[in-house]
Amino acid sequence: MTTPQPRAMTDLEMAPAPTTSSQEIQGKGSNHIASSPDATNDKSRPEMSYLMLRIKYFSPAWFASVMGVGVSGGILYTYPFHARWLEILGEVIWAISLGMLGVFSVLFCARFVLFPKQFMKMLKHPGQSTFLGCIPMAFCTTINMIHNIWGQDGWLACYILWWFNVVMSLATCWGVTVSMFYLHKRTATMLNATMILPIVSVVVCAATGTLFWDNVPHHLQGLQLVVCIMLWANGQCLAFGFVTVYLWRLLSIGMVPPALVISNFLPVGPLGQGSFGILLMSSAAQKYLLRQFPNDALDAEVMGQLTNTASRVVFTQFYEFLGIFIALFLQGFAFFWLFVAFTCLAYTPPKQFAIGWWGLTFPLGTFALGTARMGVELDSLAFRIISGISGVMVCLFTLICVLGSIRDGIIGNKIFLASQDETDPLEQ
Repeated sequence: MTTPQPRAMTDLEMAPAPTTSSQEIQGKGSNHIASSPDATNDKSRPEMSYLMLRIKYFSPAWFASVMGVGVSGGILYTYPFHARWLEILGEVIWAISLGMLGVFSVLFCARFVLFPKQFMKMLKHPGQSTFLGCIPMAFCTTINMIHNIWGQDGWLACYILWWFNVVMSLATCWGVTVSMFYLHKRTATMLNATMILPIVSVVVCAATGTLFWDNVPHHLQGLQLVVCIMLWANGQCLAFGFVTVYLWRLLSIGMVPPALVISNFLPVGPLGQGSFGILLMSSAAQKYLLRQFPNDALDAEVMGQLTNTASRVVFTQFYEFLGIFIALFLQGFAFFWLFVAFTCLAYTPPKQFAIGWWGLTFPLGTFALGTARMGVELDSLAFRIISGISGVMVCLFTLICVLGSIRDGIIGNKIFLASQDETDPLEQ
């Protein structure tokens, strides 16, 4: 009498990380599916063509690769130790990520057009649904690079795409979070850091909105700044709550299995991007107040005791100083999570590549961007060096993930068969 394999579990009972969890499942008895070139001819499954397999089981986790490649291009383009060849390389990498975003968007939409039942299966799966947050974040990398390359000339494209991204970010953040309450039945062992992914989308959207804020016409800046601050606050509050839950899981149960150890990098995402965003927002708030409130208005409405321009400037600079303080607070916590993540990665390294490995690249990339911005604000060589080292690591990890994705997702079927195990598990 054999013990039922984990693949026989229902959608709500399966391990929560997409593909990554499937790798763990495979390690417990399903390796013949992942490793065999004729796995799709298993008698228990209908035979599918190369393309149909990739459409039907196209996981939203693939958008994490767009995030990783896109943030790598952005890091190289804005590298703290500037070089023209790095800018060119960053543009090339961004163009690749833009092509990936287009292809993946078509595949993702085709999945639900051709196989409508897959939508609810994906939404009910506690792993695949959380990776929906990668979609708006992937779009943000495109907006960032449009700003970096075209500057003022690209403000309208950035503005339109950003508002579209605001809707997507809120839909994934609030929608997926509520679906966790109703559709997902998580045990304590199923609590992992992938829960944070939909939350980070609003933090990234807020930072993107303030990145090109200076280029937007003055009459549009007030609303945009307010929306960015509210998105940032929403994301940070939810992120700290979810990180607290994950810390409880680590303390009460212990470290996640090797197949999920990469997810320990995900808490760095809202911290790194949050620090980057608050530095931009505080600077924008200072400029907005200086322009909106002339001396007389500021004296009468805001700080009646201020009587000269010097005092007025000191008052508005308070926001910039507050932003630096909050950013240092977030980055200090991010350093802790990086230590935890790298320590766990060294102690229990994953046994095989999974699409979830892309979850390492973007959080570390946001940390590199945040420390780079801090280096500018404080004129600190130390922060620029930290950012430079982090940026190189992101590019190296991205290259590793690209090679693994090509091997297991383009040449082989392993990644898509793992996704198949998640939404259409075999009945035992």
